Amino acid sequence: MSRRTVLTAAVAATALAAASIVGAPSIHAASGSVDELEGGKVPLTVLIDNDKVRVNLLTFPTGYERSAHFKRRSDQLIVYLDEGQLERLPDPTGPASPGGAPPAQTAPCDPVHQACGSSTPDGSAPSDGLEPRGSLNWRLKGAYAPPIRVVKGYRALYIELKPGTLSSPDPAAAQLPYEQVTGGGAPARTLIDNERLRAVLISFPKDFIRPGNLRRRYDTVIVYIDDGKLADVGPPPAQYAVVQAFSHHPNARAVCDPIKDCDSVGPDGNWAGGPVTLRGTVAWHPKDGYVENLRIGQAYRALYLELKN
Repeated sequence: MSRRTVLTAAVAATALAAASIVGAPSIHAASGSVDELEGGKVPLTVLIDNDKVRVNLLTFPTGYERSAHFKRRSDQLIVYLDEGQLERLPDPTGPASPGGAPPAQTAPCDPVHQACGSSTPDGSAPSDGLEPRGSLNWRLKGAYAPPIRVVKGYRALYIELKPGTLSSPDPAAAQLPYEQVTGGGAPARTLIDNERLRAVLISFPKDFIRPGNLRRRYDTVIVYIDDGKLADVGPPPAQYAVVQAFSHHPNARAVCDPIKDCDSVGPDGNWAGGPVTLRGTVAWHPKDGYVENLRIGQAYRALYLELKN
């Protein structure tokens, strides 16, 4: 839904008020933690924060060091937006065989109680600490996060899963059939598939029509791995909640509802706008929401993260 944009000021204010009342479950690290998600250690922008997920964009500069290990504060999926390279530092106080950092392995990661090593976009395991753009890591709450040095700076999304239970089905979409294939039939590769989520990398070719008039089977986070262009195919039907909710977004800070559809948020934290959707842009679409017809104006890859529970 990246062409339509911002909620009006009244709707944005309502979303803020709802957030203060309903509240997405907070995630706190222990005092003194070196967890980068606590903020202040590397540049961090929160793109989406609702009842089910918090999407953090972190920028790791070359030379940054995490000098001490910590336990991760949440179940997390890490998505590399740029090619990065890491060096593992010695940790005399760490566990001999850290359960949260097994040898790299290829997807799928199964079952959910096992951590998963890095998976590259082609499904293989990276080597020598190199993380290609589009690589994924699945990490569990409480898992060991080792001391590291950043050899080559990069940006990464840290997508934290929450125990939220709110839902936002679209009544008008209730009679539509479910989308049977993630991405509508464009070339796809499943990189992670466990009890909590499925991560599917879709490679949309230019002029591909993503079929619509369907509803989503899962709560879904969409991450743009490349710059992309999208266009509606015909006028979007006005009866659906996602179509009614969005008007033109100005270049302003994005404010997402605690659970309802969130239009595309750019990597700068503002509502995405303009003819090109930049890599690092993210969107949130709830289960049983309307899926519209779209034309792909420029080939790009997108990661679809489907939340199973």
